[in-house]
Amino acid sequence: GRIMPSESQGASNVDIAIHGEGATRRGQRLTISNREVSKLSFFIARLGSVDPGGVRFRIRKVSDDSILASKALTAGLTTSFAWVEVTFDTPVTINEEVRILVEKTTGNSSNCVRIRFQDSDVKAGEVWTAYSEPPYSDNAYRDMAYIYTYEIVPPPVTAPTITAQPATSIEVTTARSNGEVTDNGGENPTVHIYWGTSDGQTTPGNWDHDENLGVKAFVTYQGYCPCTSFSDRSIYLIQGLITGAEIATKLS
Repeated sequence: GRIMPSESQGASNVDIAIHGEGATRRGQRLTISNREVSKLSFFIARLGSVDPGGVRFRIRKVSDDSILASKALTAGLTTSFAWVEVTFDTPVTINEEVRILVEKTTGNSSNCVRIRFQDSDVKAGEVWTAYSEPPYSDNAYRDMAYIYTYEIVPPPVTAPTITAQPATSIEVTTARSNGEVTDNGGENPTVHIYWGTSDGQTTPGNWDHDENLGVKAFVTYQGYCPCTSFSDRSIYLIQGLITGAEIATKLS
């Protein structure tokens, strides 16, 4: 099968408990940008008796602590530390700061989950985090050991933005259209200038002529429109985007 990319912090030199009489959540606070997370792993073991169904791997928003993804363990833990992985039932798309956590609300110091971390700052921009009661306790000088597997989610393509300027160099048989692509919407658009003896509004097929200026990025463009002689020396010029198949802005 296809190998998925992963993000990790693998260093660890200390372990600490998670149980109902102390910190019930421990993990890492970090920012995940435009990624669809499908799997989460921590370097953990059990001490005493631990029901795996009572241990959950979760991803929570930092902004309001709501749960983005959650999965209970299905296999028992061993007393030796090992990477334990869950696969979320539905991959979750994340583009914000979150906490990735191991959570256990039962047990005590003799019957608990032990989780490994590095007692020094080894992952820039991320911090160790724990919760027993509000608020969370974050420690920038520690980093939890973790791995998450993801796919990159491309940003959505939106309608481009074009700033139009008035037509210039209007002569009996020619006119020049001017404008600038100020926001490509995530994908460089193809710019067309539609022109003719009557106003075709926003329907490309209603125009007599279509001047394809090609793909344009964040640049100023000019379009040159040859035309037949008009007695009133007027010409309708309109600017459109092929990506949406609609005309965006009418030029004067």
